[in-house]
Amino acid sequence: PKVLDKPEGETVTPPAGLPTVKENDKGVPEISVKGVAAPKALVSQDLIKGTGPEVKATDTLTVNYVGVALSSGKVFDSSFDRGEKTSFPLTGVIKGWTQGLTGKTVGSRVLLVIPQDLAYGAKGQGEAKGDLVFVVDILGVK
Repeated sequence: PKVLDKPEGETVTPPAGLPTVKENDKGVPEISVKGVAAPKALVSQDLIKGTGPEVKATDTLTVNYVGVALSSGKVFDSSFDRGEKTSFPLTGVIKGWTQGLTGKTVGSRVLLVIPQDLAYGAKGQGEAKGDLVFVVDILGVK
């Protein structure tokens, strides 16, 4: 199956109150968490609705992503910074990803706001602690 280089589909206007996402001049999503309340439940919001196949929980995804801690707004991980896409089985990641990306479509850009109990908890992994926010571009599945 072909792997996209960037999301393609219909732009979706997310509801108010969520982190906002802008692209910089390199096409990299930048997340602002200013004034965003802690999530009570997982938020999985399409920013671009792709037209590709639907993601199953058992799929291996090829993605680009950036993650920030909700409390600080600081980026703790970004495949864009490394300059290459990442692939992983959806069964082997934090619950917020498995639950939030299952049922989405290839070509989508998805905003995930993940409560800490579906991420790495309060202790976290390095900077990735507490509630987390990700933008995930779903570029391929197999």
